Amino acid sequence: MNLKDNIQNIINKINSEEELAIIFKKYEEEQDSIAYIPIGIVSGKLDENNLTFITNNITLSHLIKGPKEYGFAFSKTLTETIKNNKLVPKFIQERLMLKSLSNFTYIYAKDQNKNPVVGVQSLNDPTNIDILYEEELLNYYIKKFPSAKEIISLLKKASGKLNLDMNEISNSLKKTYSNKEQSKQILTAIWKHLNSNKSYNIFINGSEITPKKEIIKSICDNSNIPYYMVNAIENYEITDIEEMLKKLLELNNKNLDKAENTLLVIDNINKLALNDLSADSFINAQYNLAKILRGETITLHYGKHKKVYFDTSKMMIIGMGNFKDEEIKDIKINGFSKEMDIKKENKEKYKLGMLEGLFDNFNMIIQMNEPELQDYQNLLANREGAGILNNINFFNNLDIKLTLSEEVINTIAKYAYENKMSLQDLSELMENILSNASFEIAKNPDMYEELVISPETIKDNNKYKLIRRKTNEK
Repeated sequence: MNLKDNIQNIINKINSEEELAIIFKKYEEEQDSIAYIPIGIVSGKLDENNLTFITNNITLSHLIKGPKEYGFAFSKTLTETIKNNKLVPKFIQERLMLKSLSNFTYIYAKDQNKNPVVGVQSLNDPTNIDILYEEELLNYYIKKFPSAKEIISLLKKASGKLNLDMNEISNSLKKTYSNKEQSKQILTAIWKHLNSNKSYNIFINGSEITPKKEIIKSICDNSNIPYYMVNAIENYEITDIEEMLKKLLELNNKNLDKAENTLLVIDNINKLALNDLSADSFINAQYNLAKILRGETITLHYGKHKKVYFDTSKMMIIGMGNFKDEEIKDIKINGFSKEMDIKKENKEKYKLGMLEGLFDNFNMIIQMNEPELQDYQNLLANREGAGILNNINFFNNLDIKLTLSEEVINTIAKYAYENKMSLQDLSELMENILSNASFEIAKNPDMYEELVISPETIKDNNKYKLIRRKTNEK
């Protein structure tokens, strides 16, 4: 037998090798969903293209194809797991896998767009429901249900793989945000960073009303890109860079590689130039920012003996701020004030301004357009700190529903847009609108179950509606 025959025999043996699958049985059916539980493990052959599994001349369909009395799932996962753990007997691995899966219920249903979906519900916590993930399931959706974008996005996120679909994300950003060109620039910059062997840092300048954060978050969430947002002056996060990076490491379960490849977003960089910061804070913050922009390795100390060396050259730094027109010109040309001499006698002299050359470490500076009505509408409806979400959460804690119609949100947004309000102005406006109603609730918070705000409330904050709880009705 020649070498070619030997190779063919090996290939035939691999192709004929049996695979494994978990079998599920339907145990409960409701009007719009079917619940399955795992009942055993069988051997056979997986047809990944059609999502079927053949065992003992019986063809089973995957759970995603429901509704059937029986279905299968986890074929590739189970097969590969057992193959990769040769030291543990196969029957023990099978029992452990089946026992683990028995802690969950698997629910077949359809989403609002009639796309099939399987949810995984914990028996210990029925409120905890995740989407069933398998690599072949992701491929099945992409081929059979390309319009199921939300499900595909969740499956891609679960896979841990990056998915920077430039066309899809760009079209989504154009529909959602007013700064269409700037959105495209930010997306392109992130793409350049991911496809380069060195970091590609950008600075985004513009009003806090503009959707800088929202655009970055949207890109990262849709592409499964890990990111971490900090405030340059809040809690002096950039001042103590070691503690900031330690926190980032903890958030990544002490996985240094994941932490080092995080996209780091630093807001309010312009406020590092304010003269109400101490000279020490000013110097430390800007020099630390320069270190990570240059991609230096930062030593993290844990006690006397343990050290972790954090390589910031793998990170993409996205700086954000709100420099005025005349200031942004200085950034583009020369940076700000002269290089700071940190001798004690010179600290106060250079207390105001930015270090010369600091912005040279940004590959691109993106100038956002002035806020439009759409920005105020998005901000009011979606951003924490804008006033509405904060108050919704506050009243929720009192078990009171705060109801604002889309008309109310649009009316507030229009007023804020016409008066060129800042984020702080907007928050104060919301507090003023709700002040009288809040005072009434504060006198007896257990009496009411809902606060309704109408367009009239915006003009006259006495014109609100409080709905009493039924138990308190007389």
